[in-house]
Amino acid sequence: MLKLLKKIKHFIYVFGANFFSMISGILMSIILPYQLGVTQYGYWSLFLLYFGYSGFMHFGFNDGVYLMYGGKRYENLDLKRFRGYFIFLVLLQFVIGTIYACVLFNLKEEYMFVLGFATINMIVSNLNLFFLYINQITQKYKNYALSIFIEKFGIIVFLLLMLLWKSESYKLFVIYFTVTKVVVLSYYLFTNKNIILGKYPSLKNLQNDAILVYKAGFSLFIANSVAVLIASSGRFIFTYFSSVKELGLYSFAINILSFVQIFNTSLSTILYPMICNFEKFKLKIYFEKLSRLITYSSFLFLMFYFPATWIIEIFFNDYIEVLKFLQYLFPFFIYQMHITIVLHPLIKAVRKEKVLFWLNIIGVTSTILLSFIFLYIDNSLQSIAIATTISYAIWNIATDLWLRNYLKMKYEDILPKVCITLIFIFLVNFIESHMIAFILYVLIVSLYFLYRKSELLNSFLQIYKFVTNKEERIEEEL
Repeated sequence: MLKLLKKIKHFIYVFGANFFSMISGILMSIILPYQLGVTQYGYWSLFLLYFGYSGFMHFGFNDGVYLMYGGKRYENLDLKRFRGYFIFLVLLQFVIGTIYACVLFNLKEEYMFVLGFATINMIVSNLNLFFLYINQITQKYKNYALSIFIEKFGIIVFLLLMLLWKSESYKLFVIYFTVTKVVVLSYYLFTNKNIILGKYPSLKNLQNDAILVYKAGFSLFIANSVAVLIASSGRFIFTYFSSVKELGLYSFAINILSFVQIFNTSLSTILYPMICNFEKFKLKIYFEKLSRLITYSSFLFLMFYFPATWIIEIFFNDYIEVLKFLQYLFPFFIYQMHITIVLHPLIKAVRKEKVLFWLNIIGVTSTILLSFIFLYIDNSLQSIAIATTISYAIWNIATDLWLRNYLKMKYEDILPKVCITLIFIFLVNFIESHMIAFILYVLIVSLYFLYRKSELLNSFLQIYKFVTNKEERIEEEL
Protein backbone atom coordinates (compact mmCIF):
# COMPACT_ATOMS: atom_id res chain seq x y z
CA MET A 1 0.00 0.00 0.00
CA LEU A 2 2.84 2.38 0.87
CA LYS A 3 4.54 1.64 -2.47
CA LEU A 4 1.30 2.41 -4.30
CA LEU A 5 0.90 5.72 -2.44
CA LYS A 6 4.50 6.59 -3.29
CA LYS A 7 3.86 5.87 -6.96
CA ILE A 8 0.75 8.02 -6.89
CA LYS A 9 2.74 10.87 -5.33
CA HIS A 10 5.44 10.54 -7.99
CA PHE A 11 2.76 10.48 -10.67
CA ILE A 12 1.23 13.68 -9.28
CA TYR A 13 4.63 15.43 -9.28
CA VAL A 14 5.52 14.42 -12.84
CA PHE A 15 2.07 14.91 -14.33
CA GLY A 16 1.58 18.20 -12.48
CA ALA A 17 4.91 19.56 -13.71
CA ASN A 18 4.28 18.56 -17.29
CA PHE A 19 0.69 19.79 -17.16
CA PHE A 20 1.97 23.17 -15.99
CA SER A 21 4.49 23.01 -18.83
CA MET A 22 1.60 22.31 -21.20
CA ILE A 23 -0.29 25.38 -19.90
CA SER A 24 2.83 27.46 -20.43
CA GLY A 25 3.14 26.11 -23.98
CA ILE A 26 -0.49 26.87 -24.75
CA LEU A 27 -0.15 30.43 -23.47
CA MET A 28 3.00 30.90 -25.55
CA SER A 29 1.17 29.56 -28.61
CA ILE A 30 -1.68 32.01 -28.03
CA ILE A 31 -0.01 35.16 -26.67
CA LEU A 32 3.20 35.33 -28.73
CA PRO A 33 1.64 35.25 -32.23
CA TYR A 34 -1.07 37.66 -31.02
CA GLN A 35 1.43 40.08 -29.46
CA LEU A 36 4.41 39.87 -31.85
CA GLY A 37 2.78 39.86 -35.27
CA VAL A 38 3.69 37.60 -38.16
CA THR A 39 7.25 38.79 -38.95
CA GLN A 40 8.49 39.08 -35.35
CA TYR A 41 6.88 35.72 -34.61
CA GLY A 42 8.73 34.32 -37.61
CA TYR A 43 12.08 35.33 -36.04
CA TRP A 44 10.99 33.80 -32.73
CA SER A 45 10.17 30.59 -34.65
CA LEU A 46 13.62 30.72 -36.24
CA PHE A 47 15.18 30.98 -32.76
CA LEU A 48 13.18 27.94 -31.63
CA LEU A 49 14.24 26.04 -34.73
CA TYR A 50 17.96 26.62 -34.03
CA PHE A 51 17.50 26.05 -30.30
CA GLY A 52 15.69 22.79 -31.05
CA TYR A 53 18.98 21.31 -32.23
CA SER A 54 20.75 22.04 -28.93
CA GLY A 55 20.09 18.48 -27.76
CA PHE A 56 22.55 17.28 -30.41
CA MET A 57 25.40 19.07 -28.69
CA HIS A 58 26.01 16.69 -25.79
CA PHE A 59 26.47 13.84 -28.31
CA GLY A 60 24.73 11.25 -26.15
CA PHE A 61 26.63 11.97 -22.93
CA ASN A 62 23.47 12.74 -20.92
CA ASP A 63 21.72 9.72 -22.46
CA GLY A 64 24.60 7.50 -21.36
CA VAL A 65 24.32 8.72 -17.77
CA TYR A 66 20.58 8.06 -17.89
CA LEU A 67 20.98 4.50 -19.21
CA MET A 68 23.92 3.51 -16.97
CA TYR A 69 22.46 4.73 -13.69
CA GLY A 70 18.72 4.24 -14.14
CA GLY A 71 17.10 3.07 -10.91
CA LYS A 72 20.01 4.02 -8.61
CA ARG A 73 19.34 5.79 -5.35
CA TYR A 74 20.85 9.26 -4.99
CA GLU A 75 22.77 8.36 -1.82
CA ASN A 76 24.37 5.40 -3.63
CA LEU A 77 25.78 7.46 -6.51
CA ASP A 78 29.56 7.73 -6.86
CA LEU A 79 29.67 11.50 -6.34
CA LYS A 80 33.34 11.81 -7.31
CA ARG A 81 32.59 10.18 -10.65
CA PHE A 82 29.55 12.41 -11.19
CA ARG A 83 31.69 15.48 -10.51
CA GLY A 84 33.88 14.26 -13.34
CA TYR A 85 30.84 13.86 -15.58
CA PHE A 86 29.75 17.40 -14.79
CA ILE A 87 33.11 19.06 -15.46
CA PHE A 88 33.50 17.09 -18.72
CA LEU A 89 30.07 18.26 -19.91
CA VAL A 90 30.85 21.89 -18.99
CA LEU A 91 34.11 21.81 -20.98
CA LEU A 92 32.40 20.16 -23.95
CA GLN A 93 29.65 22.79 -24.07
CA PHE A 94 32.05 25.71 -23.90
CA VAL A 95 34.20 24.28 -26.71
CA ILE A 96 31.11 23.94 -28.93
CA GLY A 97 29.91 27.40 -27.87
CA THR A 98 33.28 28.89 -28.89
CA ILE A 99 33.00 27.31 -32.37
CA TYR A 100 29.49 28.73 -32.74
CA ALA A 101 30.73 32.17 -31.68
CA CYS A 102 33.23 32.16 -34.56
CA VAL A 103 30.38 31.59 -37.02
CA LEU A 104 28.34 34.52 -35.69
CA PHE A 105 30.63 37.18 -37.12
CA ASN A 106 29.65 36.28 -40.69
CA LEU A 107 25.91 36.64 -40.13
CA LYS A 108 23.46 39.52 -40.51
CA GLU A 109 22.42 41.32 -37.32
CA GLU A 110 19.07 39.57 -36.82
CA TYR A 111 20.52 36.12 -37.50
CA MET A 112 23.50 36.90 -35.26
CA PHE A 113 21.12 37.65 -32.39
CA VAL A 114 19.01 34.55 -33.04
CA LEU A 115 21.94 32.11 -33.33
CA GLY A 116 23.87 33.80 -30.50
CA PHE A 117 21.09 33.33 -27.97
CA ALA A 118 20.35 29.86 -29.32
CA THR A 119 23.99 28.99 -28.51
CA ILE A 120 23.74 30.36 -24.96
CA ASN A 121 20.54 28.41 -24.41
CA MET A 122 22.23 25.29 -25.82
CA ILE A 123 24.98 25.40 -23.16
CA VAL A 124 22.60 26.07 -20.27
CA SER A 125 19.94 23.59 -21.42
CA ASN A 126 22.36 20.67 -21.79
CA LEU A 127 23.69 21.29 -18.28
CA ASN A 128 20.09 21.46 -17.04
CA LEU A 129 19.35 18.17 -18.81
CA PHE A 130 22.23 16.50 -16.97
CA PHE A 131 20.67 17.35 -13.60
CA LEU A 132 17.15 16.62 -14.85
CA TYR A 133 18.24 13.07 -15.71
CA ILE A 134 19.84 12.69 -12.28
CA ASN A 135 16.51 13.61 -10.69
CA GLN A 136 14.71 11.09 -12.90
CA ILE A 137 17.05 8.13 -12.42
CA THR A 138 17.16 8.63 -8.65
CA GLN A 139 13.38 9.24 -8.49
CA LYS A 140 13.74 12.72 -7.01
CA TYR A 141 10.51 13.72 -8.68
CA LYS A 142 9.85 16.62 -6.32
CA ASN A 143 13.04 18.37 -7.46
CA TYR A 144 12.22 17.43 -11.05
CA ALA A 145 8.78 19.02 -10.79
CA LEU A 146 9.98 22.13 -8.98
CA SER A 147 12.64 22.87 -11.60
CA ILE A 148 10.03 22.73 -14.36
CA PHE A 149 7.64 24.88 -12.33
CA ILE A 150 10.31 27.56 -11.77
CA GLU A 151 11.06 27.85 -15.49
CA LYS A 152 7.48 27.77 -16.76
CA PHE A 153 6.12 30.09 -14.05
CA GLY A 154 8.76 32.65 -15.00
CA ILE A 155 7.76 32.40 -18.67
CA ILE A 156 4.05 32.81 -17.86
CA VAL A 157 4.77 35.90 -15.74
CA PHE A 158 6.71 37.53 -18.56
CA LEU A 159 4.05 36.66 -21.14
CA LEU A 160 1.53 38.53 -19.03
CA LEU A 161 3.94 41.45 -18.63
CA MET A 162 4.35 41.57 -22.43
CA LEU A 163 0.59 41.97 -22.75
CA LEU A 164 0.61 44.68 -20.10
CA TRP A 165 3.52 46.55 -21.70
CA LYS A 166 2.19 45.87 -25.23
CA SER A 167 5.67 44.74 -26.22
CA GLU A 168 6.08 43.62 -29.85
CA SER A 169 9.78 42.65 -29.72
CA TYR A 170 10.75 38.99 -30.02
CA LYS A 171 14.24 39.91 -28.76
CA LEU A 172 12.89 40.87 -25.34
CA PHE A 173 11.19 37.51 -24.96
CA VAL A 174 14.27 35.60 -26.15
CA ILE A 175 16.34 37.35 -23.47
CA TYR A 176 13.85 36.54 -20.74
CA PHE A 177 13.51 32.97 -22.03
CA THR A 178 17.29 32.66 -21.53
CA VAL A 179 17.13 34.15 -18.02
CA THR A 180 14.58 31.55 -16.88
CA LYS A 181 16.89 28.73 -17.96
CA VAL A 182 19.83 30.28 -16.12
CA VAL A 183 17.67 30.53 -12.97
CA VAL A 184 16.82 26.82 -13.28
CA LEU A 185 20.52 25.96 -13.65
CA SER A 186 21.23 27.94 -10.46
CA TYR A 187 18.55 25.90 -8.69
CA TYR A 188 20.12 22.65 -9.90
CA LEU A 189 23.60 23.73 -8.78
CA PHE A 190 22.25 24.57 -5.32
CA THR A 191 20.22 21.36 -4.83
CA ASN A 192 23.06 19.20 -6.21
CA LYS A 193 25.98 21.05 -4.62
CA ASN A 194 27.45 17.81 -3.25
CA ILE A 195 27.95 16.77 -6.90
CA ILE A 196 29.62 20.09 -7.75
CA LEU A 197 31.73 20.57 -4.63
CA GLY A 198 34.32 18.03 -3.55
CA LYS A 199 37.23 16.02 -4.91
CA TYR A 200 37.34 15.51 -8.68
CA PRO A 201 38.68 12.39 -10.43
CA SER A 202 42.02 12.35 -12.22
CA LEU A 203 42.17 13.26 -15.89
CA LYS A 204 42.85 9.63 -16.85
CA ASN A 205 39.88 8.32 -14.85
CA LEU A 206 37.70 11.10 -16.26
CA GLN A 207 38.66 10.11 -19.80
CA ASN A 208 37.89 6.43 -19.17
CA ASP A 209 34.54 7.25 -17.52
CA ALA A 210 33.54 9.56 -20.38
CA ILE A 211 34.25 6.81 -22.94
CA LEU A 212 32.07 4.33 -21.00
CA VAL A 213 29.23 6.84 -20.82
CA TYR A 214 29.43 7.59 -24.53
CA LYS A 215 29.40 3.89 -25.40
CA ALA A 216 26.19 3.49 -23.39
CA GLY A 217 24.41 6.57 -24.69
CA PHE A 218 25.57 7.16 -28.26
CA SER A 219 23.10 4.78 -29.94
CA LEU A 220 20.17 6.29 -28.07
CA PHE A 221 21.48 9.78 -28.80
CA ILE A 222 21.66 9.06 -32.54
CA ALA A 223 18.15 7.59 -32.50
CA ASN A 224 16.78 10.59 -30.59
CA SER A 225 18.61 13.01 -32.88
CA VAL A 226 17.06 11.43 -35.95
CA ALA A 227 13.64 11.68 -34.25
CA VAL A 228 14.21 15.44 -33.84
CA LEU A 229 15.01 15.63 -37.56
CA ILE A 230 11.70 13.94 -38.37
CA ALA A 231 9.83 16.60 -36.44
CA SER A 232 11.74 19.58 -37.83
CA SER A 233 13.20 18.64 -41.23
CA GLY A 234 9.95 19.39 -43.07
CA ARG A 235 9.81 22.85 -41.54
CA PHE A 236 13.53 23.38 -42.23
CA ILE A 237 13.10 22.44 -45.90
CA PHE A 238 10.07 24.70 -46.11
CA THR A 239 12.23 27.71 -45.12
CA TYR A 240 14.04 27.41 -48.49
CA PHE A 241 10.76 27.48 -50.41
CA SER A 242 8.98 30.20 -48.44
CA SER A 243 9.21 33.59 -46.73
CA VAL A 244 9.59 34.34 -43.01
CA LYS A 245 5.87 35.17 -42.95
CA GLU A 246 4.90 31.73 -44.26
CA LEU A 247 7.29 30.12 -41.77
CA GLY A 248 5.48 32.04 -39.03
CA LEU A 249 2.11 30.72 -40.25
CA TYR A 250 3.37 27.13 -40.36
CA SER A 251 5.02 27.46 -36.94
CA PHE A 252 1.79 28.84 -35.51
CA ALA A 253 -0.03 25.73 -36.74
CA ILE A 254 2.63 23.44 -35.25
CA ASN A 255 2.37 25.27 -31.93
CA ILE A 256 -1.38 24.69 -31.84
CA LEU A 257 -0.52 20.98 -31.73
CA SER A 258 2.41 21.36 -29.32
CA PHE A 259 0.29 20.78 -26.23
CA VAL A 260 -0.48 17.28 -27.54
CA GLN A 261 3.26 16.56 -27.80
CA ILE A 262 3.73 17.76 -24.21
CA PHE A 263 0.97 15.41 -23.10
CA ASN A 264 2.59 12.54 -25.03
CA THR A 265 6.00 13.18 -23.51
CA SER A 266 4.56 13.44 -20.00
CA LEU A 267 2.75 10.14 -20.27
CA SER A 268 5.81 8.47 -21.76
CA THR A 269 7.98 9.74 -18.88
CA ILE A 270 5.58 8.22 -16.35
CA LEU A 271 5.09 4.87 -18.08
CA TYR A 272 8.65 4.10 -19.19
CA PRO A 273 10.18 3.29 -15.76
CA MET A 274 7.24 1.00 -15.05
CA ILE A 275 7.85 -1.27 -18.05
CA CYS A 276 11.65 -1.56 -17.86
CA ASN A 277 11.54 -4.74 -15.77
CA PHE A 278 8.50 -6.37 -17.39
CA GLU A 279 8.86 -9.95 -18.56
CA LYS A 280 8.34 -10.47 -22.27
CA PHE A 281 4.82 -11.87 -21.96
CA LYS A 282 3.79 -8.81 -19.92
CA LEU A 283 5.31 -6.50 -22.53
CA LYS A 284 3.22 -8.17 -25.22
CA ILE A 285 -0.05 -7.72 -23.34
CA TYR A 286 0.86 -4.19 -22.25
CA PHE A 287 1.73 -3.29 -25.86
CA GLU A 288 -1.51 -4.68 -27.24
CA LYS A 289 -3.79 -3.03 -24.69
CA LEU A 290 -2.05 0.35 -24.57
CA SER A 291 -1.92 0.54 -28.37
CA ARG A 292 -5.69 0.24 -28.52
CA LEU A 293 -6.24 2.83 -25.78
CA ILE A 294 -3.92 5.37 -27.39
CA THR A 295 -5.45 4.82 -30.83
CA TYR A 296 -8.96 5.46 -29.46
CA SER A 297 -7.72 8.48 -27.49
CA SER A 298 -6.12 9.99 -30.59
CA PHE A 299 -9.48 9.88 -32.37
CA LEU A 300 -10.91 11.97 -29.53
CA PHE A 301 -8.05 14.47 -29.76
CA LEU A 302 -8.99 15.23 -33.38
CA MET A 303 -12.14 16.89 -32.04
CA PHE A 304 -9.97 19.76 -30.76
CA TYR A 305 -9.54 20.88 -34.36
CA PHE A 306 -12.99 22.47 -34.37
CA PRO A 307 -12.65 24.75 -31.30
CA ALA A 308 -9.13 25.59 -32.52
CA THR A 309 -10.53 26.93 -35.81
CA TRP A 310 -13.16 28.99 -33.97
CA ILE A 311 -10.49 30.52 -31.70
CA ILE A 312 -8.32 31.41 -34.73
CA GLU A 313 -11.26 33.03 -36.53
CA ILE A 314 -12.20 35.14 -33.49
CA PHE A 315 -8.82 36.12 -31.99
CA PHE A 316 -6.13 35.61 -34.66
CA ASN A 317 -7.22 37.30 -37.85
CA ASP A 318 -3.58 37.73 -38.94
CA TYR A 319 -3.25 33.93 -38.99
CA ILE A 320 -6.52 33.12 -40.75
CA GLU A 321 -4.55 31.56 -43.65
CA VAL A 322 -3.63 28.72 -41.28
CA LEU A 323 -7.14 27.33 -41.81
CA LYS A 324 -6.25 26.52 -45.43
CA PHE A 325 -3.93 23.69 -44.34
CA LEU A 326 -4.56 22.95 -40.64
CA GLN A 327 -6.98 20.11 -41.42
CA TYR A 328 -4.18 18.24 -43.25
CA LEU A 329 -1.70 18.70 -40.40
CA PHE A 330 -3.97 17.90 -37.45
CA PRO A 331 -4.28 14.11 -38.10
CA PHE A 332 -0.50 13.60 -37.81
CA PHE A 333 -0.74 13.26 -34.04
CA ILE A 334 -2.88 10.11 -34.43
CA TYR A 335 0.41 8.52 -35.42
CA GLN A 336 2.64 10.67 -33.22
CA MET A 337 0.81 9.66 -30.03
CA HIS A 338 1.27 5.97 -30.79
CA ILE A 339 4.98 6.43 -31.54
CA THR A 340 5.79 8.58 -28.49
CA ILE A 341 3.68 6.89 -25.81
CA VAL A 342 3.74 3.24 -26.91
CA LEU A 343 6.39 2.30 -29.47
CA HIS A 344 9.53 4.20 -28.46
CA PRO A 345 9.36 3.44 -24.69
CA LEU A 346 8.88 -0.27 -25.45
CA ILE A 347 11.85 -0.37 -27.84
CA LYS A 348 14.02 1.33 -25.20
CA ALA A 349 12.76 -1.12 -22.56
CA VAL A 350 13.99 -4.08 -24.63
CA ARG A 351 17.29 -2.17 -25.21
CA LYS A 352 17.12 -2.02 -28.99
CA GLU A 353 18.43 1.53 -29.44
CA LYS A 354 20.26 0.64 -32.66
CA VAL A 355 17.04 -0.69 -34.18
CA LEU A 356 15.30 2.50 -33.03
CA PHE A 357 17.91 4.47 -34.96
CA TRP A 358 17.18 2.64 -38.23
CA LEU A 359 13.43 2.93 -37.74
CA ASN A 360 13.86 6.66 -37.20
CA ILE A 361 15.97 6.80 -40.37
CA ILE A 362 12.93 5.47 -42.22
CA GLY A 363 10.89 8.29 -40.67
CA VAL A 364 13.31 11.11 -41.52
CA THR A 365 13.94 9.77 -45.05
CA SER A 366 10.22 9.65 -45.80
CA THR A 367 9.79 13.17 -44.35
CA ILE A 368 12.56 14.67 -46.48
CA LEU A 369 11.56 12.89 -49.70
CA LEU A 370 7.85 13.60 -49.34
CA SER A 371 8.52 17.25 -48.41
CA PHE A 372 10.60 17.84 -51.55
CA ILE A 373 8.16 15.93 -53.77
CA PHE A 374 5.04 17.70 -52.51
CA LEU A 375 6.70 21.13 -52.50
CA TYR A 376 7.96 20.54 -56.06
CA ILE A 377 4.44 19.64 -57.19
CA ASP A 378 2.80 22.51 -55.30
CA ASN A 379 4.86 25.01 -53.32
CA SER A 380 2.27 25.64 -50.61
CA LEU A 381 1.56 25.21 -46.91
CA GLN A 382 -0.98 22.51 -47.75
CA SER A 383 1.75 20.44 -49.40
CA ILE A 384 4.12 20.46 -46.41
CA ALA A 385 1.22 19.65 -44.06
CA ILE A 386 0.17 16.62 -46.14
CA ALA A 387 3.79 15.44 -46.42
CA THR A 388 4.20 15.67 -42.62
CA THR A 389 1.09 13.59 -41.88
CA ILE A 390 1.92 10.89 -44.45
CA SER A 391 5.54 10.60 -43.26
CA TYR A 392 4.39 10.15 -39.64
CA ALA A 393 1.99 7.43 -40.78
CA ILE A 394 4.83 5.61 -42.57
CA TRP A 395 7.08 5.96 -39.51
CA ASN A 396 4.31 4.64 -37.23
CA ILE A 397 3.58 1.62 -39.44
CA ALA A 398 7.27 0.65 -39.86
CA THR A 399 8.00 0.90 -36.10
CA ASP A 400 4.85 -0.98 -35.14
CA LEU A 401 5.59 -3.79 -37.61
CA TRP A 402 9.14 -4.29 -36.30
CA LEU A 403 8.10 -4.35 -32.63
CA ARG A 404 5.27 -6.81 -33.25
CA ASN A 405 7.63 -9.04 -35.21
CA TYR A 406 10.21 -8.88 -32.39
CA LEU A 407 7.61 -9.74 -29.74
CA LYS A 408 6.09 -12.41 -32.04
CA MET A 409 2.66 -10.80 -32.09
CA LYS A 410 0.00 -10.57 -34.74
CA TYR A 411 0.01 -7.35 -36.75
CA GLU A 412 -2.35 -4.52 -35.87
CA ASP A 413 -4.94 -3.43 -38.39
CA ILE A 414 -3.88 0.06 -39.53
CA LEU A 415 -7.17 0.56 -41.38
CA PRO A 416 -9.08 2.32 -38.52
CA LYS A 417 -6.38 5.03 -38.26
CA VAL A 418 -6.31 5.62 -41.99
CA CYS A 419 -10.12 5.63 -42.27
CA ILE A 420 -10.57 8.11 -39.40
CA THR A 421 -7.89 10.35 -40.94
CA LEU A 422 -9.63 10.35 -44.34
CA ILE A 423 -13.10 10.80 -42.82
CA PHE A 424 -11.87 13.78 -40.79
CA ILE A 425 -10.27 15.47 -43.82
CA PHE A 426 -13.37 14.78 -45.95
CA LEU A 427 -15.76 16.28 -43.37
CA VAL A 428 -13.67 19.42 -42.87
CA ASN A 429 -13.17 20.03 -46.61
CA PHE A 430 -16.60 19.19 -47.96
CA ILE A 431 -18.99 20.17 -45.14
CA GLU A 432 -19.33 23.93 -45.26
CA SER A 433 -20.52 24.28 -41.66
CA HIS A 434 -17.83 23.34 -39.13
CA MET A 435 -20.54 22.74 -36.53
CA ILE A 436 -22.23 20.11 -38.72
CA ALA A 437 -18.80 18.57 -39.53
CA PHE A 438 -18.04 18.43 -35.80
CA ILE A 439 -21.36 16.73 -34.98
CA LEU A 440 -20.90 14.18 -37.77
CA TYR A 441 -17.34 13.42 -36.64
CA VAL A 442 -18.44 12.92 -33.01
CA LEU A 443 -21.25 10.66 -34.20
CA ILE A 444 -18.94 8.50 -36.33
CA VAL A 445 -16.33 8.12 -33.56
CA SER A 446 -19.06 7.35 -30.99
CA LEU A 447 -20.49 4.60 -33.19
CA TYR A 448 -17.02 3.12 -33.64
CA PHE A 449 -16.45 3.18 -29.86
CA LEU A 450 -19.78 1.42 -29.29
CA TYR A 451 -18.79 -1.23 -31.82
CA ARG A 452 -15.48 -1.74 -29.97
CA LYS A 453 -16.75 -1.13 -26.42
CA SER A 454 -15.85 -4.56 -24.96
CA GLU A 455 -12.32 -4.35 -26.42
CA LEU A 456 -11.94 -0.79 -25.15
CA LEU A 457 -13.11 -1.66 -21.63
CA ASN A 458 -10.87 -4.72 -21.45
CA SER A 459 -7.83 -2.68 -22.55
CA PHE A 460 -8.54 0.02 -19.98
CA LEU A 461 -8.92 -2.47 -17.10
CA GLN A 462 -5.72 -4.31 -18.04
CA ILE A 463 -3.65 -1.12 -18.24
CA TYR A 464 -5.11 -0.02 -14.91
CA LYS A 465 -3.86 -3.26 -13.35
CA PHE A 466 -0.40 -2.76 -14.81
CA VAL A 467 -0.16 0.82 -13.56
CA THR A 468 -1.35 -0.05 -10.04
CA ASN A 469 0.64 -3.31 -9.86
CA LYS A 470 -2.57 -5.29 -9.34
CA GLU A 471 -2.06 -7.62 -12.27
CA GLU A 472 -2.04 -11.31 -11.54
CA ARG A 473 0.06 -13.81 -13.42
CA ILE A 474 -1.28 -13.59 -16.96
CA GLU A 475 -1.06 -16.55 -19.23
CA GLU A 476 0.56 -15.84 -22.56
CA GLU A 477 -2.43 -15.13 -24.76
CA LEU A 478 -1.10 -13.36 -27.78
